[in-house]
Amino acid sequence: MFVFGFTGGVYIWIGGTFSTAQTIEWVTEETWSYTEWFPGYPHNVTESQCLEMLTSAPDGQWLHVTCPSYNTYVCEKDLV
Repeated sequence: MFVFGFTGGVYIWIGGTFSTAQTIEWVTEETWSYTEWFPGYPHNVTESQCLEMLTSAPDGQWLHVTCPSYNTYVCEKDLV
C-alpha cells in the first residue's frame, strides 16, 4: 500500500470526520464516494470523531476515533 510505505504502519488521519448522524465529512466539504471500514465500524457515536486509516490493516481499513488524536496525517495535492 502506498501510504503504508511512508508511515511504517500507524494510524493516519485522512482528512475526515464521522458525525453522530452517521455521515462522513471531508475537511474540504467534498462528497465522499468511497469507504473502507475496519470490521465492526462504523458504529454509533455520541460525538463527532476523526476518521483514520489503519495502515497495518488489510487494504488500509478505516476507524473513527475521538478527536483530537495526535497521529500522522496525509494531505491531498493536485497535480500541476
